[in-house]
Amino acid sequence: MAMMVGYPQARVLDVVEDASGVRVDLETPVDEARCSLCGGPATLSGTESVSGVVGEAFGRTSVVQWRLREWECQESGCPAGRWVEAIPARGVSRG
Repeated sequence: MAMMVGYPQARVLDVVEDASGVRVDLETPVDEARCSLCGGPATLSGTESVSGVVGEAFGRTSVVQWRLREWECQESGCPAGRWVEAIPARGVSRG
């Protein structure tokens, strides 16, 4: 399903179908994060959802809903603090 909506590297969490169309809930396949500033370990501190229409699947409106994770650097004094992961470009692997 992730490939059908244009994000082959995504992890599918749920697929919901109703009268309005199909909603695919996705997240990145990243289970661990490191700070981009200091390289230190990060811990999960929350999530948020972002959605958007991506076209049609099986002749019905398709909506992708991303569960984006918020990470927090664990190194004391690092100015990075917290950040929310970005939605990857379609078809692009994040590593």
